[in-house]
Amino acid sequence: IKLPNTKKNPENGGKGVLSFVVNREGNIEDVKVIQSAGKVYDEEAIRVMKKMERWIPAKLHNREINIQYTIPINFL
Repeated sequence: IKLPNTKKNPENGGKGVLSFVVNREGNIEDVKVIQSAGKVYDEEAIRVMKKMERWIPAKLHNREINIQYTIPINFL
């Protein structure tokens, strides 16, 4: 994560929450901001999530499935 070169302080004390889906192939998709830390910080968090390597997909009854995750992100 590259912290933005700005004098603006992040909202919410620098805490944001993202939601995303790990699809059957392990790719990240449908990244959304659930709780904003500020526009600049949200854009950086989304950028980083979209550049992540593949995840191990979830399985149900031995078949890969799409699954949604929600994670907190702290900008200090």
